[in-house]
Amino acid sequence: MGLSSNTILHTTDKKGLCGILKELNFRLKYCNEMVLAGGNNLNTAFPMVSFSDFPVSELKYRDSYGRYGIGLKKAWARTNKLNPVLYVEKKSLLISYYYKQFKSIDLKENRIDNDWRDTVFHILSYMKNYQGNLKIERLKINKKNYRFSDEREWRYVPSKEVLKKHNIPSFYEGEYYSKNKIRCNQKLLPLKLPFSIKDINYIIVNRENEIEEFINYITEYHKGLTSVESHSLCSRIISMTRIKYDF
Repeated sequence: MGLSSNTILHTTDKKGLCGILKELNFRLKYCNEMVLAGGNNLNTAFPMVSFSDFPVSELKYRDSYGRYGIGLKKAWARTNKLNPVLYVEKKSLLISYYYKQFKSIDLKENRIDNDWRDTVFHILSYMKNYQGNLKIERLKINKKNYRFSDEREWRYVPSKEVLKKHNIPSFYEGEYYSKNKIRCNQKLLPLKLPFSIKDINYIIVNRENEIEEFINYITEYHKGLTSVESHSLCSRIISMTRIKYDF
């Protein structure tokens, strides 16, 4: 089996999956990323939705972000202009060169070319350290020297044109965002990342006995589905228990 698949996976909790299936879209949130560049930190929060492209069988080893999820076709990802994350080693030449460009924005202040500045920040929104500390307070996760590259992350980050249309900041300084998460994320409510029933490859639930519950949930909110469409969709529901023992 290959290291990647034709499916991109978004993992979450039960409430999150129910909301995604009901609305057939993903809500964007600012994500505070700490990219280490040598002895310097680039601490910035960007609006995004994150996915992974490792095979479904790998979920049994990679459930840090939740035991529920949805897998969408890679063709959908390409159509919506998602892109794999650029993983960087904190002491590499690449990140040192990038950091020089980033710092030059402060030096030039208002004299800088706006398109170039936007490009520098947009590249940063797709960057992540190859390895570092993983801390997720809501899930009580705190792992040292976690290898982020194993996640094979893909991201959707809205374009500057979309953000400008809705008067939404393209980023926040990390410390400010940490203190104002609710206020910042409320600005993103107008933005959604939609998909259709036909884009779904998998629906992942935690336990086998939850499959019927989700079948009833889907048919309740999507009554317009034909019997063939409904059966096809429900056949794509798979439990983490089944993945653990059968894949």
